[in-house]
Amino acid sequence: MELRRTKKGTLAVLAACAAGAFAPARAAESSALLWPAKLRPAVSSNFCEYRDGHLHAGLDIRTFGEEGIACVAGDTGYVSRVRASAEGYGKALYVQLDTGLTLVYAHLAEFAPEIEAAVDEEQTRRGRYTIDVRFPPSRFPVQRGDVIGYSGMTGANAPHLHFEVRNAQEHPLDPLAAGIRAEDALSPAFGRVAFLPLEPGAWGPFAHRSAERAPGSYEVCDTLVLSGATGVAVEVVDFLNGESGRLAPSEITLAVDGRPVARVALDSFSFAHADEVDFVYEPASVRVNNDYFFQLYDRRGATLCIAILPTAGAWLRARARRARCTRGA
Repeated sequence: MELRRTKKGTLAVLAACAAGAFAPARAAESSALLWPAKLRPAVSSNFCEYRDGHLHAGLDIRTFGEEGIACVAGDTGYVSRVRASAEGYGKALYVQLDTGLTLVYAHLAEFAPEIEAAVDEEQTRRGRYTIDVRFPPSRFPVQRGDVIGYSGMTGANAPHLHFEVRNAQEHPLDPLAAGIRAEDALSPAFGRVAFLPLEPGAWGPFAHRSAERAPGSYEVCDTLVLSGATGVAVEVVDFLNGESGRLAPSEITLAVDGRPVARVALDSFSFAHADEVDFVYEPASVRVNNDYFFQLYDRRGATLCIAILPTAGAWLRARARRARCTRGA
């Protein structure tokens, strides 16, 4: 978004969370995928968080420092692919569901015994540890809740389970919007609002601290004086519960007088465009100060799903990730 005129006024920020409308989910609900690990749901990182040079493609699920936690098939399908590497995803397993979605489980310590045996055989045949093998549907069919592997830290620095949901085109989806359910009890929280000059001669304050004026509602109380083409960026984090890390919200909308003018929707992307992370997050703030500002203005060359309308703006709204509570696996 661009501000093409000098503007004085008060910038207000509203954070909205729909978690209060979510009731505990029943395991019988056909649209729900099972939580991928047999332990209570806790997430340290989520979908579309910043990574150096790319967007995070899934959830990092806490295993609380432990390895060997049983991982289960989220629904009926078959094991379509396994990979083993000392780097990246480490030991990873792919379950293609009957629905067409693919679930990815990474950094595993071991696969289920029959899958582990097939991997060992293939590694011996090829004479190397690193392999990438695909299987037909008849080789390793799975039912909802079958144990398919055990969590670990292969290819990672600490024990956890990296979990992804991909569509038929292999594009990663936000797991919390694609059927995975977890307790979402907390609203997104805004930190600062930044105003970034987008042309020579443009000027204005870099960042203003926002203050909560009511539950979930934030306001910048300073008078703003801007000139020239100025981009708006916002520092906002979301939380699922007391055991989650600082997460990215699923959607941020900028509106003027109640009318949306810019929207960032973090619900899916293509791996071919994952390196466009610097079009989503303001890169200088990340690299210099480790601050995470979402850019609510157009960046030339961006192909990610960011809709921009060129008009003046004063309101921001963030929506929490759609998530529900599940009982057991």
